Amino acid sequence: MTGRKFTEEMRIAIATYCIEHNYNYSETARRYRINYQRVYNWVKKYQNGPPQSTTANASGECREASLTEEEQLRREYEGLQRRFGELLVENAHLRKTSPLPDPSSRKESARIYQAIYRLSQEGYPVTLLCEAAGKTRQSFYQYLEKHPELTQSLKPSEPIKDRP
Repeated sequence: MTGRKFTEEMRIAIATYCIEHNYNYSETARRYRINYQRVYNWVKKYQNGPPQSTTANASGECREASLTEEEQLRREYEGLQRRFGELLVENAHLRKTSPLPDPSSRKESARIYQAIYRLSQEGYPVTLLCEAAGKTRQSFYQYLEKHPELTQSLKPSEPIKDRP
């Protein structure tokens, strides 16, 4: 169901009536049998007098010269919002199509475990490092057992911190 169509002149007349009657939106809405919110919006739009002629061009857009500075800024803002939305969609599409490192892949896991190992040698607790990386301590130590070449640089008397 579509609503009634109002001409620009009718909108101005309704807004003027409301303004002349001390901004009585309810009475105006009942008198013209329209929604309260519609009356309020028209009054807000026309309370400084009717706008200059807003003749639409072939694409339905008003000429920029006839718009107030506030309306021009509002249109520019709306255009920027649309562009921002388009960029968000494009970004989401690129994320889906571009191959980002899969944290569950073996190569990526190896890089994570190596980083945990290096940081643990600098004094950071293995428990916290594993938790931050989303890995378990058990999987980290299993990785170290399978890859002894990583721990060969350790001195025999130098234990890894947090090992149970």
